[in-house]
Amino acid sequence: QAQLDAIAPWLERIAIATRNAEAINHLHNNLVYWAGLNLIAIGTATDNSDLIDSGLLRVREGIRDIGPDGALAREVKRGDRALHYHTFALIPLVFAAELVQRRHIDLYRENNHAIGRLANLVIDAVIDPASFEKITP
Repeated sequence: QAQLDAIAPWLERIAIATRNAEAINHLHNNLVYWAGLNLIAIGTATDNSDLIDSGLLRVREGIRDIGPDGALAREVKRGDRALHYHTFALIPLVFAAELVQRRHIDLYRENNHAIGRLANLVIDAVIDPASFEKITP
């Protein structure tokens, strides 16, 4: 606990800088989801519910961005790099969902199980890359 007490103010400064970073907040892509995970993780470590709530706003933006087919429209536009970006976007959404479960928040259910749809899309594309090429320009 002493170690956490020593670094908690530093972690919170990082989280506040992330929360207020307009360079990230206006992007509406995977970097916003990573910022959300940053806020949730630091909020969890420091027991700061305001940071967790700010992180949830960003992560939920990502969950809302997941389409019925599991795709992220902004990431699909990346063409031959789209699968990489979908995978990169999935990681913070899953980690955030896991962190907030102990607060009785089930992000996996939101937007009709959107995280699962994204995960299935990525898994299917890793197994059969041609399946993903159907949705990319």
